[in-house]
Amino acid sequence: MIEAPNPKYSVLLPVHTWHSFLVEAVESILLQTFQDFELLLICNGPECLLIENIKDLWQNEPRVTVLSTPIPGLVFALNYGIHCARGEWIVRMDSDDLSHFDRFEITNMLLNKSHNIDILSTGIELIDEHGNTKGCYQIDDKLDSELRSTLPIKSCLPHPTVVVKRSLLLQIGGYSYGQYSEDYDLWLRIRRQTDAVFFHYGKPLLKYRIHPDQVTNKNRLRTIFKYDLALRFRELLLSGDILFLKGIFYAIGGEIRRSINRFCGN
Repeated sequence: MIEAPNPKYSVLLPVHTWHSFLVEAVESILLQTFQDFELLLICNGPECLLIENIKDLWQNEPRVTVLSTPIPGLVFALNYGIHCARGEWIVRMDSDDLSHFDRFEITNMLLNKSHNIDILSTGIELIDEHGNTKGCYQIDDKLDSELRSTLPIKSCLPHPTVVVKRSLLLQIGGYSYGQYSEDYDLWLRIRRQTDAVFFHYGKPLLKYRIHPDQVTNKNRLRTIFKYDLALRFRELLLSGDILFLKGIFYAIGGEIRRSINRFCGN
């Protein structure tokens, strides 16, 4: 029996609970104009056994593989997916977002045009729970040098849009750093690899859904601030790069402004 060749892209889509957006998110991947991919649905956490019925929805779809583990947490789910993936490139996708139908086609064009890219992010379109456009995060294309200068100041790669070489992820040990800021931690550890090349494509290739079920309370935002600040201190100590000191002051200043606004009732 001849084994099928490995796909170019492995899409990692973690699922920790069932919700109404999942089917639409999966279909936005399956309807891509570029078809050389596999989609890994990673059901993780205590509810994973309850939602394995998603196998029935795509049981006749050879591009979809359902993985399950009782171990909770996004970081573990992503690392499990990286371990099981067969593609050269890892593509991020969340279960409530939508990929533009030509996301992979444009991604493939960009990677073929510049063979030295190791990690690619794109702009995002903001949508509500009904799919209506609410805004857009769209900037000019950013080259490696610009992104490396910006990362000490802020996390500038929208996580759900990212495509990254699987070999690079394996080389640096995948995701780490607990419950929050796993993406920023990853970008900073990749930044240490002087031969790794970042690229940001400014136009949106993903619709990022904003809905009431998202966890965006003030306590969580303060926790993320603390995690991000600790990451900047870590990188400052490891690298001595003065840009991280600038990033620390930038982050503290932003938190002070937010605290003042909260105190004033804004």
